[in-house]
Formats: sequence, structure tokens, C-alpha cells
Amino acid sequence: MHAPVPPLPAEDHRCPSCGLAYAELTVEAATATVAEASAAAAAALTEVPPHRLRVAPDPGTWSPLEYLCHLRDVAITSTIRLHRARTEDRPVAEPMLADLRAQRFRYAEADPAAVLDELHRAVAGLVEEIGRLGADDWAHTVTRFPGEERTARWLVRNAAHELRHHVADLRHAGTVEIVVRPRAEADVAVLIAVLRDVRRRDGYPLHMQHDLGDWLCGTPVIGAWVADHGGGVVGHVALRLPEPDDPVAALVGEPVAVVCRLFVARDERGKGLGERLVRAAWREAAARGLRPALDVLTREAAAVALYERMGWQRVGEITHTIDGGAVPAICFAPP
Repeated sequence: MHAPVPPLPAEDHRCPSCGLAYAELTVEAATATVAEASAAAAAALTEVPPHRLRVAPDPGTWSPLEYLCHLRDVAITSTIRLHRARTEDRPVAEPMLADLRAQRFRYAEADPAAVLDELHRAVAGLVEEIGRLGADDWAHTVTRFPGEERTARWLVRNAAHELRHHVADLRHAGTVEIVVRPRAEADVAVLIAVLRDVRRRDGYPLHMQHDLGDWLCGTPVIGAWVADHGGGVVGHVALRLPEPDDPVAALVGEPVAVVCRLFVARDERGKGLGERLVRAAWREAAARGLRPALDVLTREAAAVALYERMGWQRVGEITHTIDGGAVPAICFAPP
């Protein structure tokens, strides 16, 4: 199941991530950015360790090699769209369907040297096509969905932005310090040691049986993910189906998957790992047509702040009975 095709950026788009403003980008500057793209990608690729080339930093994020393939396809697609804008009357530009391409064309199995060569030739072709546009051609338009009409000038600016932005994505994917990946059996012993330290220093979880391995892995789950720092796991999250009488599911009132067993080693906090782990579980729930939800003790201020920062909504409150005492908790779910 693929996500809906997102709308095209506007003619005056400003990227909230990299700050590039289309309206401030001249055609000459955009063309120069395009021309430099293959060299920039090659330089970024030299920073990626060989063992990380085909490894995605998070579920739902591409690996460096997949980004490299996407750069090639952006240059090719932009060339075709620009040629059609110049030679046809308001042609319809088909969506790229980038995720589908990555899957069907096995981006992760490609030969990086071959893809880099293809990117170099695709960029050269795009620059050549830009050079063919005359003064009267820049206002020519392409359409996609109803109401989506973009000029040839936008096509060049958008190509420059896409190429520059995804070169940065390639570099980040290959050099990010910590990778979020599915949990493996070999991770459990290390996770138990991390959890034991979290329990001793933070009191989380508030109530837990003596067998930490059973608490961690005893409940059937839809999936579980770890934060991997150079081969050592430093964080964990799981996603499970609710119990028949689960109060969180009752509050949400629709098919739910419960996010649980979230913790990060104390020495690795402040790096956004909690959010990355939750997003891995969130993505899996969404792929299954389920709304993720969870409850967090009211006194866990850092955890409450995390979900609020992610934009999750308070859907109600429940009370746990732990060691004979009433402990309030807040239930969260994404919008």
C-alpha cells in the first residue's frame, strides 16, 4: 500500500528543511546547481562507509544507494518534463511514484558505480535540455492533477532543489550515527542490560516482573525495533495488538496498535532516538491500517513532552493500579 501522491511544491515554494526559495533562485543559479549534482553525489558517496551503502537509517527512509538511484531518476524525469513543456501544449506530467520505483526496480541491489555513471549522463542531458529553452519557453506549463499547473521555470528550479536536497539526504543516510532497524534475537541480551540500567536510574517501568527478558519479549508483537549505535543497541520500541479490555483501545475507538516497551539508554538521550523509534512503530501501524496509541504515566514529563512535540493528541486518561496504589496515565494517539 503506497502513500497518496503529495502535491507539487508551489511556484514560490520555500523548503522548510534546507531553506531554498524558488522565487529567489535564478534560472542561471538553478542550472549551475543541476550541473554540479553528479559531482556532489559522488563526493557524498565517498563519505559513506561501504557497509552502510545499502542500509536505511530508519524504516521508511531510503538507503544511500536508493537515494543515488532516485537522483538519477529525478534528472531523467525532469529532462522529459522540460522537453515536453517546450514542445507540447500543456502536457500532463505523470507522477514519479518514487517509492514504487525503488521497490520494483530494486534500487537497493544496484551497482553504485553504474548508477553514478548514469546520474552523470542524466544530469548532462538535463543541462542540455535547459539550454534549449528560448525566451518565450519559460512560461510554458505542464499539468499533473486538476489545479496543478507549473511553468518550465519551476521545472528547472524544482530539479535543482530535488537534486541538492537528496544529495544531502544521501550523505545523512550513510553517515548518521545511529540506525533504527528491526529487533533481532541477538539484541535481547544487550537490551536487557540497557533496561536494567534504565530501571535502576529512572524507575521505568514502574512495575516489572523479575524476568526482564519476558517483559521485553514475552508479549506477542506486530514488530519491534532497536536503535543501533555501531553494532550496540541503545534503544527499543515494540508495537502490539491491544488486549480485549485494553483501556487505550477503548478510548481511541477505532482499530488500534499499541506502542509499548519504549526506552533509550541514558547516555544516548537528547539525540531524537525516542522519536525515531516511535516513528518506526507508527509507520508499521499505518501500513496495517491501524492507528497507533499508547499510555504514559503522568509523572513521566519527558515522555509526555515527546508525544506532544510529535503532534500526538491526548485522547483521555486512565488509572493504573500498581503495588496497590492508583497511578494516573495519559493516553496519546496521532491525529
